Amino acid sequence: AWYFEGADLAPHYRIIQIPPDYQGIEVLDATAVERATEAGVVVWVWPSSRDQENPATYRQWIDLGINGIIAGDPQAMAEALA
Repeated sequence: AWYFEGADLAPHYRIIQIPPDYQGIEVLDATAVERATEAGVVVWVWPSSRDQENPATYRQWIDLGINGIIAGDPQAMAEALA
């Protein structure tokens, strides 16, 4: 409801975990991150597939302004942060 309908998040939410995509729909985008940030919510992302576990993809997510990545490949994450 929050993503598709713009509903408010319950006040107890402090962190939301957003997948990059869900059933063929791109979920992680600048708008979603901006809405979460405006609501005072931290955004964590995890890869939906192994091909997303690379420095370029991790860097792209960081550049969107997300707060955390549940990295499937810690070495690739370290390279993205370097």
